[in-house]
Amino acid sequence: MNTFFYQHRLLVFITAALLLDFIPYVKLPLVWSETFFHEISHGLAAMLTGGRIISITLDFVGSGLCVSQGGIRFIVAFAGYFGSALWGMLIYLIADNIKPKTAFVWVGVFILMMAITLVLWAKGISTYIILTGLIVLFSLFYKFSSSHLLKYVLQFLGIFVLLDAIRSPLVLIDGQSRGDGATLASITYVPEFIWVGIWFAIGLSCLYFIYRMTYQKKLTSRFI
Repeated sequence: MNTFFYQHRLLVFITAALLLDFIPYVKLPLVWSETFFHEISHGLAAMLTGGRIISITLDFVGSGLCVSQGGIRFIVAFAGYFGSALWGMLIYLIADNIKPKTAFVWVGVFILMMAITLVLWAKGISTYIILTGLIVLFSLFYKFSSSHLLKYVLQFLGIFVLLDAIRSPLVLIDGQSRGDGATLASITYVPEFIWVGIWFAIGLSCLYFIYRMTYQKKLTSRFI
């Protein structure tokens, strides 16, 4: 069993993430995590292009909103789904390639990011509750998990965030003038479904990149 999991854990994580999507309340912390990475990506894009974050709101149902001022509007609007896909890929690859004990450092980084957001930009009672809950949850993993288990938790988180980033843009194809796709359409006059397709392709590309990296790593280990 351990050998099967080690050799096929990417497939195991993908399958588990897809199945977990049918368990409403259990999946919420992971959905909130993806929403956090989505909204913080908007905020970071604003800051990196000369703007600033005004507020970040997270809702219990899994939606969110980042209000920013300044920055390059196109990059800020594009960064949400792009950023969450990138975060998912990076979290998985980082966890897959680091020593198990180093996973504690990365969990600490995520806790710090959430804590800074909570103190500086959180808006609304739901945001305070969600961020506090995520900080507590990550802290419990940090304190009570073995280094190997924590590494696998990070990998699963990365896969869930990435799969959610692949699927989430599809809900924008609803004909309503709201969301990141509609914002980009109003800026560029490129139809919303094109932007949805671009985000979908980026997410799939990130998943394929993870697959290729994992496959090459297995091949390398066989010949060493």
